Amino acid sequence: MHFRAVKLVALAVIGVIAATMKIVSTVRVSRSAAVSKAARAVYLVQTIFLFVLVGLALGRFFLPPVWQFSIFDTRTFIALIGILVILWLAYVVLLWKGRRSVLQKHDAAGSR
Repeated sequence: MHFRAVKLVALAVIGVIAATMKIVSTVRVSRSAAVSKAARAVYLVQTIFLFVLVGLALGRFFLPPVWQFSIFDTRTFIALIGILVILWLAYVVLLWKGRRSVLQKHDAAGSR
C-alpha cells in the first residue's frame, strides 16, 4: 500500500469512530433528564445537520462533477457551516438557561 492509501484508510477509521461517538452522545443527550426538551431538539437537529454537511462535503470532493449538485457552491457551503455554528451556540445557550433556572429553583427552595 502506498502512503496515500494508508492516510485515506486512517482518515476513514477516524471518521467512523467520530461518527459513532457523535451518535452515542446524541442518544445520551436525548435520554438525559437534566437537559431541557428544547436543548435535546436542538442537539438532534445539530447532529443531523452535521452528518448532512459532512456528506455534502465528501460528495463534493470525491464524487465526479456529473453526480454533484450544482446548488451547493462555496457560498452555500459556508452558509451551511454558519447555520451549524448557530445551532452549536443555541445548544450552549439552552443548556445555560436550563441550568440557571434549576439553580434558581434550588435557591428558592433552600430559602424557605
